[in-house]
Amino acid sequence: MASTLVQPTNPTAERTDFIVTHGNQSPGYNLIHRVGRRLWAPMFAMALMGFAVGVGLGIWRATLVMPTMAKAFLGGMMMAMMVLLVTVGFHIVIGIALAGGSTYATDHLGQWNAWLTIGHRVGVATYLFAITLGLGTIVTVLRFQTVRIRELAGTN
Repeated sequence: MASTLVQPTNPTAERTDFIVTHGNQSPGYNLIHRVGRRLWAPMFAMALMGFAVGVGLGIWRATLVMPTMAKAFLGGMMMAMMVLLVTVGFHIVIGIALAGGSTYATDHLGQWNAWLTIGHRVGVATYLFAITLGLGTIVTVLRFQTVRIRELAGTN
């Protein structure tokens, strides 16, 4: 089966869904293209300066030992994930028991719901606390980098 290209009957007709222009010449460069053509050299120069600074920072090596806060952040995130996974697992087990028609599961549904809600909230609270530790770690690293850059520049 051969496909055929369908040509519009009136390509210069006015459109109401888009703003279009018609003409026999190229409209030229858009604003973003004109800006890019003018700014490529300054951007390239900035990249070269950034590369030089990176090499300079790499020559004088001062490494930051992982802060205790970062270790606590990782541990908190892992604990939160495990708490939430355990609650999801118990939800699945209880759902299977209810689907199987267990009267024990039906009788204790309110109690299980309360315990699983507590577990879920503890997991979410642990996540939020760990995120706070992560933000504190970011602040610590940024402070270290600021001091390091000042030392390299020779100003205190």
